[in-house]
Parts: sequence; C-alpha cells; structure tokens
Amino acid sequence: MRLVRPALFVVLLSSVLTTSVAIAASSLAGETFTGTWTIASVDVVPAVTANCVDLVSGTVKYVSATATGSTAVAAGPFPGFYVESGTVTLVGGVITAWTASWSVASTAGGAPYVSGTKALSVAGTGPFICQFANAAGTLNATLSYTADGAPGSPPAGVVAFVGPASGLATASLQFNTTSLGDPPSPGTASGTFIETFAGSAPPTQGCDDDRDSNDDTDRDSHVDNDRDSHVDNDRDRNDDCEQEGEN
Repeated sequence: MRLVRPALFVVLLSSVLTTSVAIAASSLAGETFTGTWTIASVDVVPAVTANCVDLVSGTVKYVSATATGSTAVAAGPFPGFYVESGTVTLVGGVITAWTASWSVASTAGGAPYVSGTKALSVAGTGPFICQFANAAGTLNATLSYTADGAPGSPPAGVVAFVGPASGLATASLQFNTTSLGDPPSPGTASGTFIETFAGSAPPTQGCDDDRDSNDDTDRDSHVDNDRDSHVDNDRDRNDDCEQEGEN
C-alpha cells in the first residue's frame, strides 16, 4: 500500500495539471469576408449559377474566391484570402436552405489554415428574380458556422487557429447573372459577397441548477431571515424559467 499511494497521487496530480493547461478554442468574433467579382469570360466558372423553378423560386449556387476579375479578402483575427462555395434554396422568395463550405489561407490559392461549414440559422428576405438559368437579387441570412484549424500556415504574427469552434455569421450575397451567354458567346457575371462572424454564444446556466445550489448554500450559511429571502427569490426566478419553457 505504501507503494500504491504515491503512484496514485502522481497520476491524480498529472490529470489535474493536464486539465488546467487545456487550450481554449479560438474565436472568430470580428472576422469579415468581403468579395466582388466581374467575370467576362465563359472560360471562367461563373461566380453564381441558378436553376429556376419559377420567378421567385429556385436554387442558387455560388463560388466566392480570388480569381481573375474577382477579390475575396478575409479580415479580422484570422486574415488572408477566403474561398466559400455554397447552395441557397428559395421557395416563393423565401430562403429555406443555405449550406456552404469555406476556408481562409494566408495567400490567394494557398493552403488554408482555417476551414469550416455553414448552414441556415435565420433566413432573411431580399429582392430575387429567376428565369431559366438567369437570376439576380440579394440574399440575406444568418448562418450557423463551424470552424477548425487546417494544415496551412497562418500569416506572420497570427496565431494558429485552435478548434473546434462554432457561432453565427450574417451573410449577404448580391449577384446578377442575367447577361450570361451560352458558349461560345461571351457572358458576364457580377456581384458582391459580405459576411460577418460573431463569437460563440456564452453558456447559460440552467434554472434548476441555480435554484438547488442557492437553496443549499443559503440554508447552510445564512440565518433564517436571509435563508427565507434567498430561497423565495430563487424560487421566483426559476418559476419564471419554468413558465418560459412551458410557453
């Protein structure tokens, strides 16, 4: 037993030290994507393509990246050049789905050092018109994102991204593909893409946990008057939480 106890203590101490030095995930709060494109050649993949169902319904696919006649700049805590490709579905002019994959690299076309996905969280509205394979409009929505580090190197002076992380981002895609031509005739596409990331939402404390912990503490450490007032306040606050949950 004399040999077992020191060994057990070392294991427990090692576990505590390992837990205490855990690295927190990076935050994308303040990160922005801004891009524009003016493509005037059928040799370049259009930034936006559309498959129309009717004038206000259809599927829009987009690619926002640095290429000939376009820009795609990432700014904020993890700067560089971004690539984002996604699909937006509209029914009756309302966005019903938005999925995308994205990444940020130190140099245009370089290996990304941050990458992730996005999905629709809160749909917005905007003018949209679709006819055959041509479309124009502005799509606005709030997206939920995931992010993680990637093998590429960050710019000098920028720390490597530590994931996984998640949060919300607001996106606005403005585009005009109404002048796209059929090969070999020339076509054009133009538009802008703007996206702003928010940090992860802070954790919220459950109503039941708050009531239980405060009841116990108040009963043990305060006199009767303090205990009664604290317990009543905690119960009232948690009753409100329970009513909100039922609604």
